[in-house]
Formats: sequence, structure tokens, C-alpha cells
Amino acid sequence: MLLGSESTCAPICEPVTLTPGEFIRVRRVSWPADSRGADRFLHFHDVAEIVVFDRMEGEFHCGGLHTPIDDRSIVYAPPMAPHDFVLNPGAKAWTLVQLDVLALKAAGMGLNLKWPRQAVSISRPGEASTRLRMLADWLLDMARQGAGLADKAAAAGLMLSLLDDAAAPTAGAGRGEPPPPGHRLDRALQRLHERPGQALPVETAASLCGLSPAYFSRLFRRCHGMPFRDYVRVHRLQLAAQRIANDRETLSQIAYALGFASPSQFSASFRHRFGVTPREYRGAAGRLIGAEARFEATARMQNDRSR
Repeated sequence: MLLGSESTCAPICEPVTLTPGEFIRVRRVSWPADSRGADRFLHFHDVAEIVVFDRMEGEFHCGGLHTPIDDRSIVYAPPMAPHDFVLNPGAKAWTLVQLDVLALKAAGMGLNLKWPRQAVSISRPGEASTRLRMLADWLLDMARQGAGLADKAAAAGLMLSLLDDAAAPTAGAGRGEPPPPGHRLDRALQRLHERPGQALPVETAASLCGLSPAYFSRLFRRCHGMPFRDYVRVHRLQLAAQRIANDRETLSQIAYALGFASPSQFSASFRHRFGVTPREYRGAAGRLIGAEARFEATARMQNDRSR
């Protein structure tokens, strides 16, 4: 959730780097009563984003959804979806949940996981709103207490399921504006997400969308703030990070499975994006997961002894 003081036409890529081996980040944000407002600043990132507002006046924009937000609002932006916020002056408070839905599935903690592929806004009190707020508070408590991955996965999965159930009724919510031009790119993005290791040149992507390569390239850059080729590389590297942290495949297997020409090319690209080599990233993930496992084992032993 990136907030700026000036609006922009092209979306800005806001990388969100979660700790290796993790799939979720949750934090509480509060602004004082004398805080200034924030204008639109279109951006996107690799993770899905859930924002549970407690004090707020403003607007949420994502895809074809343009809707006011207030103290009762809960909004969701899918991974890699350009979105932005307008926040009015005054006190503000919200809980921000950012999670890597693909890593959640890769970790084996969301085999039946479902999540919305479109933006969602919930603004009226009801059972879904109440449960989402309870789950957000639960995640905050678990983050403070150092809870294990399994518990956080359960809470995150429930939040995504509730949002997915709410997605259909809100698809036409907001101001009733027609879908943005970016919806014409959906077929190419769907192909990339379904077959990330398969070659997908601009010409093929454009053909899937019924567009000329030149128009497809201009439209993609306007909607996503980067060339299609760069977007493909970012998506593959994000998937690689998830597999490195959670799978037992060799680094070479991961490189070739995701369409990199060689392990050396993969390593150079990975280091350029994440600042560490794939091997270093896997080591950091192993240490974190080992610490989580030791924490959970210790907690279970203490619980058994107290019975």
C-alpha cells in the first residue's frame, strides 16, 4: 500500500519482499488527527493486499472498481493489480495484510485455497465484515507472539475465502464505470500464470488478446508500468523465490522449469532483483523455517507438560 502526494498516469511497481520462507506480513498503521491527505498514486506489487480500515475517509481504485472508503471499509487488491487510494486529511487507522498466495499454496498449507482474481470492497457491516476484522486482529496477535506458519496460514486462508465469496456481488460495485483498457490483457496474463515456464513472446501474447504486437506493448506498459518482457521476468523470479524457499528442487531444476536459459542467467537475474544469490536465499529460508519448527515444537512440549 503505497501512498504518495502526487498522482501519476503510469502505475509504479512497488516491490514487497517478504522474509524468505514466509508468505504473510501484517502491521497496524495509524496517522494522527493533523495528518495531511494523500492523492492517487497508482502502483502494484507481487503480493495480494487486504486493508481493514478503522478510521478513514477517502477512495479506493483498482481495475474497474472505484469506491468510497470509510471507517467500515475492507478492501482487497489482487497480486500485480494496479491500484491506488485517495485519503482525506485527518486521523486514519488501518490493518494492512500483505500475503503471497502462490507461496501459501506452495508451502502445502492451502491445497484448496481460493482467492479473488479481482478487486473487492466491503463497506457494510455484516457477517463477512465481522469475521474479516476478527481474523485481522488474530493475525496481528500472532505476529506479535511469534506464532507458527500453520496458524497464520489458517487465518490468511479464511480471509481470502471470505473475500472470494464476496467478490461476485462487488464486481459491479462502485460507480458503474466500464472495465479499464487493461482488461484486454487478461488472456496473456492468464497464460503466463498458468504456464510460467513456457516461452511467451510479445507476438504470442498479443495474439491471445486479439491485439497487434505494437498496440499490446503500448497498452501493457501503460497499464503495468513496465514492458511485458520485464513483467514476465519479475513474475518468474517471484515464483522462483517461492520454490527455493519451500520446495526441494535443485536450483537448476527451478531455473529451467521457469524458462531461464541457464542456471547462471537465473542466478544473475535473481541477485539483481533480490540482492542475494538463489543459494543464499535458500539458506536464509531454511534457517527461518527451522526456527519456526523449533518454536512450534517447544510450544507443543510446554503445552503437553502443562496438562
